[in-house]
Amino acid sequence: MKTTVTCVGLAVLWMVMLGASWELAAQDVAPVEMANASVVTENAAPTSQPSEAAMALLKDLEAAGEKFTAIKADIEYTVANPTLGDKETRMGYVLYTAARGDKPARFRIRFDNRQENNGPRVKDVMDYAFDGEWMSIADHANKKLQQIQIAAPGETVEPLRLGKGPFPLPFGQRVDDVLEFFDAATRDPQKTDPPNTRYLKLTPKPGKTDQVNFTEVEQWVDKETNLPVKLVAKEKNKTVTTVLFGKRDGDKVLMNTKPEFKDSDFKFNKPSGWQLDINRLEERKKATSH
Repeated sequence: MKTTVTCVGLAVLWMVMLGASWELAAQDVAPVEMANASVVTENAAPTSQPSEAAMALLKDLEAAGEKFTAIKADIEYTVANPTLGDKETRMGYVLYTAARGDKPARFRIRFDNRQENNGPRVKDVMDYAFDGEWMSIADHANKKLQQIQIAAPGETVEPLRLGKGPFPLPFGQRVDDVLEFFDAATRDPQKTDPPNTRYLKLTPKPGKTDQVNFTEVEQWVDKETNLPVKLVAKEKNKTVTTVLFGKRDGDKVLMNTKPEFKDSDFKFNKPSGWQLDINRLEERKKATSH
C-alpha cells in the first residue's frame, strides 16, 4: 500500500483531524467547513451535552492552546486499511505556531521515513508547509513541488480553526468550535491508555457528518501539559489513522513548547532541477465561477 499523505485530513495534522488520506487536491484546499477532533462513549445520548469531566478536558485543551503558542514535536502517522490488511507509517516532525499580531497561524510537517506494514524503514522525504498564504507540498523522491495559494496577499485567514479552514490541527482549538461539530465524552483511564493521559472521544453531530470524513476520533491528552499526544481516527472508508505526537521518555512525552522559528521554517522554495506546479487562488475562483 502506498498512501499519499496530505494536510487536508492533518490531523494532522485533528489532522485534526488528520484524515487517513492526506491527498491534497486544489479544490479541497479552499476554506470550507471541515473538522478534526476526538470522541468517546460515555453512556450518554449521542447529542447530549458533554459531562462535567469532558467539558473540563475540552477547556484544558483550549487553555493549553493559549499557553503554548509554538510547538515542535516528533510525529508518527500510521494509516491502516483493515480490509486489505495493509498499513503505512510515516515518521517525522511537526512545527506549529499560533497567530500573532498580523501573522496567521502557520505549520510545517516533514516526514523523513516511511514503513510499509512490518517492513524496514526507508527514506522517503515529504514536506508540507503553510506560511499563512501558500501551502507547499514537496515530494523529494520525485523532485516535485506543488504550491497552492490559500489566501490573497494581505488577507487574514484562520486555516487551522475548526470549521474555518482546511487544515485543522489538534492545537489551540476552541471549545465552542469543537462542540459545534462534535459530541464529546470521556471515561476513566484504562491499562491500554498511554501513561499519564486523559481520554477524549468526539463523534460528529447529526447534520455535521457530511463535513467530516471520519466517524469518530479518540484522543489522549497529556495530564501535565494538556496537549494531545495520541489520536486515533476511524474513517468513513473504514481506514484507521493513528497519530502519535512527541518523543516517548518513560511515562513522559517530550515536546518542545518554546521553539524559536524563522519565517523560512514555514516556506519551501523550489530546488534546482525540481518540477514546480503553482495553483493560484484567483485562477481557482475563475474556474469555479464558470
